[in-house]
Amino acid sequence: MKDEDFLNKYSEEHYVSKKELEMSLNGNDFEKKWNNILNYRLSFKIETELKDSTNGNYSLIINKKLKNDSYFLDTSLLKSSILISSFDENKKIQVLKHYKEKLIDSALRYYQIDDISKKLKENIINNEVEQVPLKLQVIYSIAKAFDYIVNENVSIGDGIKKLYTILSNDNEIKFREVEKENFSSISYTQVKDIKDNFNNFITFLSESKIETSLLCLLTIYFFKVNQPFYALNDEISALTCMLLYKNNGYFLSSYLLDFASICFATSKTIEEKISDSQKSLDVTYFIYYVIPYLLQDINNINDYLKSIKDDEKSDNLAGDIQKTILPDFKEEINLDEIENKTEKMLELYPVLKRKEAHFYVTHCTIGLNYTINQFKTFEKTVYETARTSMDTLATLGFYEKKHIGNKFFYTPIVLKIK
Repeated sequence: MKDEDFLNKYSEEHYVSKKELEMSLNGNDFEKKWNNILNYRLSFKIETELKDSTNGNYSLIINKKLKNDSYFLDTSLLKSSILISSFDENKKIQVLKHYKEKLIDSALRYYQIDDISKKLKENIINNEVEQVPLKLQVIYSIAKAFDYIVNENVSIGDGIKKLYTILSNDNEIKFREVEKENFSSISYTQVKDIKDNFNNFITFLSESKIETSLLCLLTIYFFKVNQPFYALNDEISALTCMLLYKNNGYFLSSYLLDFASICFATSKTIEEKISDSQKSLDVTYFIYYVIPYLLQDINNINDYLKSIKDDEKSDNLAGDIQKTILPDFKEEINLDEIENKTEKMLELYPVLKRKEAHFYVTHCTIGLNYTINQFKTFEKTVYETARTSMDTLATLGFYEKKHIGNKFFYTPIVLKIK
């Protein structure tokens, strides 16, 4: 097997641990091959503010596969956000209610509650319960916490603290004060380190440029190994993932991915992947195992939203996604207008980077074709940044991407008031 194929097999197709590699290989050159794998991974390595039980920093290997997977997840949700924005208000409420119910169903399975009536569950979802049975208190609190994330705009740190108070009915946040016994292969953070680890991780989440999907999986891992609160860590981590997406501008698509199933999972394999990550201080083992669940969930999301789209009247179909609340652009606009239009674009589509919005505002003449090199020159970026930006604009429906000869061209799509 060629070195390139070997590295691709064991670090891209499969992200093997040292033990797994040793079991699959025979020969005296095992250590050399393992070192080659580590050297390959090193070029994709980033440090995080995620601490292990001995206060060491975890690394994350964002290799080609993980980069592609996370980009696909986030881009799919951006497209879903634009699709949902084309729905009427009743359909938007229907989507929110559907995913709120999915979260409630996950919690009911987690707590092994299977005797709740359809009417009572409906009332919990609609916040129409006068008296909640004791065994359903936490389910009702999860429903309220979901509504809090939907309706409030808060920072990650403040949001997590509020989620804790809603779920626990405590007036203030209380960190775990008792060491956790290890009934599994997972090593939990000591009490003395919990608060510092929590504060450092919140700062990391607020400042990191890592893809949102990866930040969410890092968050789930953080809560699994730190267990910062005496209870409700799984519920809070699932809701925090939604909050992360909302804060990063994904709007109604922030609540679609089924993070709860990962947070509530207690399988032996997940424990083993967490253990592999703890032994190596490489959280990639855990993320590689769970991210396929999210990739599969995107298919479920697309199918559901398509069914909602098909229910819309023909003049409101999401296939007409290019119709937005932006006015037509004139062919020539002055510098003040450019700045105003750019600001408007960023208000309407905060998922865009400023240079992406600025380029579209100034390169949106219908019938013309634009190139990656034009973006590179006009916005003073490197080629790879220009390519990614133009592809993002095309994915979100601002340009139609065409392959002519040996080059890609991007043709503006009309943006009109509905």
